[in-house]
Amino acid sequence: MNLFTAGEVEGSVPARFARVAAARAGALAIVTEGERLTYAQLDRRSDTLAAAVARASGPTDTPVAVIASEPAATIAAMLAVWKAGRFCVPLDGALPPARLAVILRDAEAGLLLADGATAAGRLSGASFDGHVLRMDEMDLDAPVAPPTPALTADTLACLLYTSGSTGEPKGVVRTHRNLLHRARCAVASLAIGPDDRVSALHSPAFGAGLRDVLAALLGGATLLPFDVRSAGLVPLAAWINRERITVLCAVVTTLRRLVASLPPDERFPSVRAIRLGSEPLFDTDVEHLRARLAPDCLIIAGYGASEASGIVEYRIGAGTPLPRGRVPAGYPLEGVEILVLDEAGTTLEVGRVGEVAVRSRYLSPGYWRRPDRTRAQFHGDAAGAGVRTYRTGDLGRLAPDGCLEVLGRQDQQVKVRGYLVHPGEIERRLAEHPEIREAAVVGWAETGETRLVAYVVPTARPGPTEAALRRFVQSSLPAYMVPSAFVSLEALPVTGNGKLDRAALPSPPAEGARPAVFVPPLNPIEHQIAQIWEDLFDVRPVGASDDFAALGGDSLLAAAFIAELESRCGLVLSPSALLEAGTVAEVAARLVRDQASAHRPLVALREGGARTPFFYLHGDYNGGGLYCRALAHRLDPERAFYVIHPHGVDGRAVPDTIEEMAAERLAAIRVARPRGPYLLGGYCNGALVALEIARRLSAEGERVEVTVLVDAHAPVPGRRALLRASDSVRGLPGLSTEQRTALSAGIDRLSEWAAGRFQYYESRLHGFRRAPWDVRARWVARALAGVAGGAARGVRRALRSPRPAEVFHLPPPPPSGEPPRHRRHVYRRAFRRYAPTAYDGRVVLLRAADDPSHRRDLGWSRLLPSVEVHVIPGEHLTCITRHVGEFATRLEEVLRSADDTSRQGEEP
Repeated sequence: MNLFTAGEVEGSVPARFARVAAARAGALAIVTEGERLTYAQLDRRSDTLAAAVARASGPTDTPVAVIASEPAATIAAMLAVWKAGRFCVPLDGALPPARLAVILRDAEAGLLLADGATAAGRLSGASFDGHVLRMDEMDLDAPVAPPTPALTADTLACLLYTSGSTGEPKGVVRTHRNLLHRARCAVASLAIGPDDRVSALHSPAFGAGLRDVLAALLGGATLLPFDVRSAGLVPLAAWINRERITVLCAVVTTLRRLVASLPPDERFPSVRAIRLGSEPLFDTDVEHLRARLAPDCLIIAGYGASEASGIVEYRIGAGTPLPRGRVPAGYPLEGVEILVLDEAGTTLEVGRVGEVAVRSRYLSPGYWRRPDRTRAQFHGDAAGAGVRTYRTGDLGRLAPDGCLEVLGRQDQQVKVRGYLVHPGEIERRLAEHPEIREAAVVGWAETGETRLVAYVVPTARPGPTEAALRRFVQSSLPAYMVPSAFVSLEALPVTGNGKLDRAALPSPPAEGARPAVFVPPLNPIEHQIAQIWEDLFDVRPVGASDDFAALGGDSLLAAAFIAELESRCGLVLSPSALLEAGTVAEVAARLVRDQASAHRPLVALREGGARTPFFYLHGDYNGGGLYCRALAHRLDPERAFYVIHPHGVDGRAVPDTIEEMAAERLAAIRVARPRGPYLLGGYCNGALVALEIARRLSAEGERVEVTVLVDAHAPVPGRRALLRASDSVRGLPGLSTEQRTALSAGIDRLSEWAAGRFQYYESRLHGFRRAPWDVRARWVARALAGVAGGAARGVRRALRSPRPAEVFHLPPPPPSGEPPRHRRHVYRRAFRRYAPTAYDGRVVLLRAADDPSHRRDLGWSRLLPSVEVHVIPGEHLTCITRHVGEFATRLEEVLRSADDTSRQGEEP
């Protein structure tokens, strides 16, 4: 058989087919389930139909529509239209009648070639007013003299209508040159010859389907149509092997789903080449395919457009290194040049993202009866010779070696808070996840603001979590490209020709979906972050497990959060840190880690100034005292502000007593300020340490003008008596040293328990009295259940364990290397053991208005001769975070009054 030469591209499709049919007359041209046509039979049938078309059709510039229920009849009809010197509009019989009516109306076809009542019935609702030529009523095998029109490469061959599921379809005009160039490129690329059996899985009404038909028939191979839409994927694998397909042409989605549905041992030994297109191909697709194919099977990824036919191809042979992630679109076909343009049409340099344009003499003439659209998309070239440029509307970039990477449609770009996002880049990243088979990303704008939503098909159920996918995307893409929601689907919806149907994707979950269980903020810094997010997203309440992106966060809101965090708290958080830490708790932990320098016991947030310095023990052993930066900004700038950290922030052991803590922190204060006067303060646990430091300084003769206790409860009364009892045990006669130590330790433990219970139940009782009756009932029920359960557990333990022989037996010491107890437990024990001695210096209590304790002074009047009480808004956490402004104002008033007292004392 003659080779498909470059010169034949300047002829016509019937001319090339005539040469192949003459050389391959007895060979099979088309094989379907119900019919086997040789090249001679196909040639004769198309001749008969061509004569009928020539007699029935009108002027040559009026298209002839073609629809048939059988693929062989459709192909014969198209050949007949070309042989009659007309151009055809192939119709996909699977389209709804309303869609067919739109196409027929736009094409203004005067003649319709149809076979059978089924095909004609598809047009019953299409309101076709032209002449219908019924192929099933003709004797197609009768010899007839075909017409002999004068055809050239520039003669119109067909109108291919876009297959999008939304909007009005547009007809793309194709000439014989267009069709021949694409067929020749496919024949050469796939090395199609007489021994090949080529699949046709899609209707020739689409560009890829028509390419497969012409590549097989103009290359002298056997074409085997298979309707995936009606038959489904299950029988496709068996059909490929039964029919010994050698060249498999398919949409990526079809092959991806086929491979996923196969048993592990299913193989395709007859396939020597695969041509994939229409959708992005990923490395995982190739790996899965290779496991089913012969080692030397060639895989070709193609990228094209109806307006430009073939554009580029990427060939993957047995030894081709497989790119990671999305496979590039590829290298230009013969006679094709690729450009990447900016909005003004200027060619961009290598590596820059822009609109992909194709320069070639094999482009479509344009759009059917839409000259304005044709002028917008097609541009003449100054070099002449029929070379023109087509702007595809796709976004892409060129590699230094000329390989094209396509990033997605320009009209699918999403503007998210000022950033232009290419969903194709996000889809490519998601497809790299080992547990994701398919992914699609779209922009949703239901509430006036656009957000990104990712739809994923996992390889197995249940698949990766939303948090895991978000972290995976965040690891390589900027924050504004991270979808706000991830929707898991069984399969992505597709259009009739196998492409992703974005319009059919389900609605995403409501923006700002919350965790199933609300976890309140646990420390001051978490509370501050939650407060900022509440204001930023207008969502209340925000908990420790709420995620920034899940609440609707994006790049602009991230910038707003970072700025607000610095404004309110004086903290600096990098955008990359926000990516790595998504929840309130994670962001707080990251901020604490970033405060590595805060592991020094004393940190100067402000130095110098004319006023007396303030030493503040922030007491936040979980959050790192980060709220102090906001406090520092609101205090007098002429006052040095030193923050003192609790023990344990640096990971070291926590001293057992408040006295030991105070002694160590006092040494640090002495380094910064060797002599008084001093202004001291502390929050929560830090308040007790500050009071003990004040007592020690006073005992050493130093002036402490004021000690400010911020929302700190006094130690429980009666503690001193218990301590005295513990001390007196050591002097009891008749006890061994071991017994004295054991009894003293037992009293200590009893006092710690009693102190904790007293303070707990005192506050709970006050809250109980103020609670509604139904809440009281629930509390009582829980308390009774707890008592009953505790008693039962005690009985069981008593029955299991023998009574110890030695009453004062000490437990064995912990084994070496045992990790230290949690600092929270150590602090609580130290607080309960603390019994401050007499101190008559000035003490000011700033207590939270919403503290549940019924004692206005939080019990300090039991221990101190005088204490001033000021109420600040909020509760234990919010008084230093949400209401930091009011807190700072009241604190500064107290400090200034202390300054005035100090100056008066210094006056002669």
